[in-house]
Formats: sequence, structure tokens, C-alpha cells
Amino acid sequence: PAVVDTDAGRRVCSRRRAHPDGVPAMARSTPGEYAFMVTVFSIGWLAVSTSAFIDVFVFAKARRDIATATEEFDLYPSMRASIYSSFYLGWLFGDPFFGWISDVWGRRPAVYAAFALGFLFQAAGSLAVGPYSLFTLRFVSGVCMGGGDLVALVYCLELSSNAQRATSGAIMQTFFACGLCLTAAIAVVFPLWRQMYLTSALPGLAFLMTWWWMPESPKWLAAQLRQGKIKGSDKIGNSQADNADQHRSLLNITDTAAAKSDTAEKGEGKRDSQGSIGGGVGGAQEDLSYAELLRDGDTSCLLALVCVPWLCSGFLYYGITLSAGTITPEIHLNMFLMGIVEIPGYVAATYLSDTIGRKLTFIGLTLTAAFFCLVSWGYPEKGGRLMFALFGKIFASGAFGLGRD
Repeated sequence: PAVVDTDAGRRVCSRRRAHPDGVPAMARSTPGEYAFMVTVFSIGWLAVSTSAFIDVFVFAKARRDIATATEEFDLYPSMRASIYSSFYLGWLFGDPFFGWISDVWGRRPAVYAAFALGFLFQAAGSLAVGPYSLFTLRFVSGVCMGGGDLVALVYCLELSSNAQRATSGAIMQTFFACGLCLTAAIAVVFPLWRQMYLTSALPGLAFLMTWWWMPESPKWLAAQLRQGKIKGSDKIGNSQADNADQHRSLLNITDTAAAKSDTAEKGEGKRDSQGSIGGGVGGAQEDLSYAELLRDGDTSCLLALVCVPWLCSGFLYYGITLSAGTITPEIHLNMFLMGIVEIPGYVAATYLSDTIGRKLTFIGLTLTAAFFCLVSWGYPEKGGRLMFALFGKIFASGAFGLGRD
């Protein structure tokens, strides 16, 4: 268990009694502070969206209104497909890597490091001299932006109360959808593919400018205390908090550590076979690794039940979005509409999940999206194909967002 200054912990506990609801300190931030925090992370998601979907225009087939990398490097279909998917391949590796970094170093340094590197490599894509250098730059950009996407969501939800989490997720998803619209606007104003990469990196720079005002996640700090890696009294006595939010976080950490210490004293020496301290929920637990997660049969089964359906909804979501350049010749309009129709999808998913439950909502949205995709695929007229694809995008967005939350 974490070692804390008991007197400091009791002093903070006396403050906590004034808040019997048990809401974490950061959750009691003012409406203005909460709005700022959510806006910051939403800008991060907007940066991820523009970075990912700008490739729809960069790797479009020969067009008169856009100078594409496909034409400049004379990419044959298999090479074009490989570079096109390199960003998402990097995303696959970036999620677990930066997730691990955020657990070890903290949410704040991990998310800002991911976006800083993502900004540099996204802009560096404009300097590619050939298909292999472009593949490498897009892959590394995907690693960084994908990791930033994951950590930003976790970071935001940990700084939100239970009642605010649904709102936080909905706002971030709305900004992600707006990123598709912004991507279409960038391609209209900057028709050269090198200019597109430079411009699409700017939202990431806007996110980086908020470093000085964001506190560390109180839940991550609490986990460090429970594992004995930091001391609550040290955090209070040597606090270098830059603002009220950070100081409230530190007070909450000491309070949490004091409760854990009291529970540990009552159940000292009573450890079960799993290594947890007896005496209730407050007992400290040993660190869990990915191997421990997969070794447990029930947990592995639940993980598969969550990940496999989300894989299907993600396949629908990205399949529809990345096909914006092939559904009809109006590639800019296609991308803009793809972003607009996501918003009602998120709203409908939130309402239905609160009404009939998440399970039925997720299944219904996924199957409906698949139906419209099949109809769009077999429809002979391009105008009708776009209409059915947009309907499919509405339901696919709702299912994908619901699975993420």
C-alpha cells in the first residue's frame, strides 16, 4: 500500500466530508473549466481526423482539380493501396504503445508527446521524395496520432465525472466528424497534396499550445499512490501546482491514499491468493499486465465479445469514409457530407442506448449500416449509391462511437 502522511490525509478527509457524494476533485471544476478541458481534447480529435482523412485527397486517382501523390509518383494500384493504408497500420501499433507510455509516465506527457511527434511527421509528409519515404512518414504519423487519439479519450474521461462522461464523449466525436468537413475544405483551398499535409497538421499545433493549462489525471496519480510509487504527503508538501485544478487533483490523491492506508492497516497480513489486501474494496492490488489480462478466461471472453463487434463496426465506418473518393466524382462534397451525417448518428446512438440499452442499440445500428452498405454497393446509379452510403454512414458512426465509449 502507498505510504502517506496520515495527518495530511485526515485533514483532507475533513474537507471531503463536506462532499458526501464522493465526486472526485476534478469533477467539481467550474463549468468554464470543464468546457475548456473538453474543447482541448476535442481539438486533439479534430487533429487526428484531418491527419487521417486527408489521404482521401492525396491518393485520389487522376483529377484535374487536385495535384495528387498518385500522379506525381506514378503509383500503381498495389503501391497506392499500401501507402494509403500505412497511416492506419501505424495506428494499430500506436494505440498499445502510447497506452503503455501513459500508464508509466502519465496521461499528460504521453498525450502531448504523441501529438507533438504526430504534428512533426504529419507536416513532414509534404517533404516526401518518393513512395517509400512517404510510406514511412505516414506510418510514423499514424503511430503518433493513433496513440494520441486513444490517450486523449482516456485522459478526458478521467478528468470528467461519471455524469459528464457521456457528454464529453459526444462532444469529442462531434469534433471528429467536423474534422472530415475541415478536411474537405482544406482540399478545396489547397489543391496541392504537399500543401494539404502541411495544413492538416495545424490543428495538432493548436492542441499543443494548451500544455501549460492542463493538469495531470487524478486517477492516474491515485493509481501511482496505490502502487507505492509516489507519496501523498510528498505531493502536497512539495506541490508545484500551476493552477487550482492541479491542486484539487493533488488533494484528491492524498485523500484516496489515506483511505487506502486505513484499509490496509485493518486488513494487514490478510492476503488472498490473488495478492490483494483483505478488508474490502480499498485493498491495494498488484500490477496487471497484458498477459495477466489474457490468462483469465472470463476476462478474455468479455474482451473478445467487445473487440470483435467493434472490429466489424470499425470496418463499416472506415470503409465508407475512405470510399468517399470513389462513390461519385464529387470527392469534396462526398467528404463534407460524410462528416455532416455523423453528428445525427452520434445523437441517435446516445438516445437509443439510454432508452433500450447499449447491446440492442449496437447490434441494430451495425446491422442497419451493413444493409445500407450492401444496397449502395449494388445500386446502379451513382447518385443513389451516395444516398445509401450516407445512410449507412449514419448508422455506422453511431455504432462505432457507441463501441468506443
